[in-house]
Amino acid sequence: MNIEEIFNQLVEAKMVVSQTEFSRIWLGRSGRYFSHLLATKQEPGLGTLIALELRLQRFATTFTKRADKELLVQLAHQLRGYIELRSITAIRRPHTRSTAHASLGNP
Repeated sequence: MNIEEIFNQLVEAKMVVSQTEFSRIWLGRSGRYFSHLLATKQEPGLGTLIALELRLQRFATTFTKRADKELLVQLAHQLRGYIELRSITAIRRPHTRSTAHASLGNP
């Protein structure tokens, strides 16, 4: 799930009325941040995505309508999966000296 899909679903649910509001309230960024991402076809940083996930979870506890809560929890869950995919890095094995090099006294 990308950030544009989240924005569109929040607009459809009438929880967001503009890109500026989404940037400021949901992303915690400047008012033009989201429109800049769209214009430049860039992805937000992981920190911004994590902040959005936390806000989705927090707002889910404050909304009284069950459908709103369910939508926010669902979006947070889907976003968590996207964050995990983006944050996976190759795990490097620690470099170990072979026994042949160690017996020769090579560093």
